[in-house]
Amino acid sequence: MVRFLFSSVLFSSLLIAGCGGKGNSDSTEIPADLVGKTTTMVFEKDTFDFGTLQKGEKSEFTFTFTNTGSEQLVIADAKGSCGCTVPSKPEGPIKPGEKGEIKVVFDSTNKKGGPITQTVTLTANTEPNVTVLHVVGQVIDPNGDKEGGDHAGHNHAPGESHEGHNH
Repeated sequence: MVRFLFSSVLFSSLLIAGCGGKGNSDSTEIPADLVGKTTTMVFEKDTFDFGTLQKGEKSEFTFTFTNTGSEQLVIADAKGSCGCTVPSKPEGPIKPGEKGEIKVVFDSTNKKGGPITQTVTLTANTEPNVTVLHVVGQVIDPNGDKEGGDHAGHNHAPGESHEGHNH
């Protein structure tokens, strides 16, 4: 019984670390001369649809924004909602009127087949100080679930019913 509990705790810890652990956050401190000064930013798009990926494929894309305020913009933190969504942000301040980019890599290796919705959360000297970007798409697992949803792991021939399955 103790061995089972230990194994369960260890497995749970590894599962949590694999999805929410290090590697999905890019942080910087806001320079002292900009603390308390806020600006605004506008993204060309706040949602990226990577379309359909085969399990194991990666999608790399860029969110482009403009500093529309009158102060320099510093993105202090860019964090993915899972270890599979890894953002990188500009290292230095973005001057008023200039553009910047948030580059994101989505890795479908550890994802089940089906629809995917991930987020990238930015913390900056903006009002409001948190901006959430969205990453959506579909992952197809050729060895498992192709449609996601409640029928994960059950592949049915066209026209085959779900009778006899305990979903």
